[in-house]
Amino acid sequence: MKDGEYHILRVTGRFATTTGGVEINENLQVLDTEGNPIEGLYAAGEVIGNVTGECNVSYLTWGIITGQIFGEVIGNAQ
Repeated sequence: MKDGEYHILRVTGRFATTTGGVEINENLQVLDTEGNPIEGLYAAGEVIGNVTGECNVSYLTWGIITGQIFGEVIGNAQ
């Protein structure tokens, strides 16, 4: 092992969830209280409401999937 600066990080498993959250459409646009998309406001990952009720995936998987969709939506918007 060479001399240098080393960092140690302890990683432990834990359960985290968000109950509720913002409602979105298929393009990850956040919806207002009347169901209309709010221009320029998007959401991805665990902040999206009712994920566990409709989608039986882990939050890590959900975060990756919605992050990828967000990138595609933003890329197509430009």
